[in-house]
This record gives sequence, structure tokens and C-alpha cells, in this order.
Amino acid sequence: MCVPSMYGSFASGVLGVTKEIMGYNSSAKNIEYQTQAAINNANLAKNEALRVSQQGIDEARKEKIQGMQEANKQLARNAASGLDATSQTSMYSYQDTIDSANSSADLLKNNYDWQASSYFERANRYLNQARDYQNSYNGLLFNTAMNALGTTKKVAENWYK
Repeated sequence: MCVPSMYGSFASGVLGVTKEIMGYNSSAKNIEYQTQAAINNANLAKNEALRVSQQGIDEARKEKIQGMQEANKQLARNAASGLDATSQTSMYSYQDTIDSANSSADLLKNNYDWQASSYFERANRYLNQARDYQNSYNGLLFNTAMNALGTTKKVAENWYK
């Protein structure tokens, strides 16, 4: 049989469940925001890594082109001064200039790759943060559901006493 004191316990139970749900909604929105911010930061870091990597490719290409141009100028200077362009000395000098340009280009590319890898690592850290936020969101959902069930159980126990 239903007595007035049971209505009070029922109302407090309903308020308890409502309070749990409201607290969940607030926390869930905060976690969703943090998750989206971490994902956005990861995308920005990834895009920056790709931009830096492409910049390294472009700089290395420019360095190689400049090296080839310098080697051709050197070959032309040697020929203009009367040196045989096909002589061993002239060809060694030409090859050394090209090798130097290739070495410089490789060094440039490696430096840019190193910078890009740091941005990729940063993107990974942001994605790990997003994963952690998602895990805490799932835990919050589970805890809220369990607390709401506990409150409902208390109401039911009081109702049927």
C-alpha cells in the first residue's frame, strides 16, 4: 500500500536520477569538447608535418638544381679557359660539384624530415589524448548509469516496503 512518506522517497529518488543525468550531461559535453579539440590539434599537427616535409623536398630539389647549374658553369669556365672539358681533372671537378650539391640536398631533406617527424609525434600525442578522453567518457557513462540504477533500486525498495 502506498503511504505519503513513500511519495517523498519516490520524489527524492526521481530527483537523484535527474541529478545524475544532469551531472552526466555537463561532464559529457566537457569531455566531448576536449576530445574534439584534441582531434583538431592532431589534424593541425599532421598538416604541419606534411607541409614541412613537402618544403624539405622542394628545398632539396632547389639545392640539386643549383648544384647542376654551378657544375655546368664550372664546365663552361674550364672550356673557355682552354681546358679540355673531357679531361679527367675537369670531369672530377664537375662530379665533385654535383656530389657536394647532392650531399647538401640530402642534409636539407633530413633536417626537414626530422622537423616533420616531431609534428607527427605531436599529432600522435593529441590522438592519444583524444582516446583517453573517450575512455573517460565511456567510464562516466557507465558510472552514471550504475548510480542511476542504484538510486532507482533505493526508490523501489522504499516503495514496496
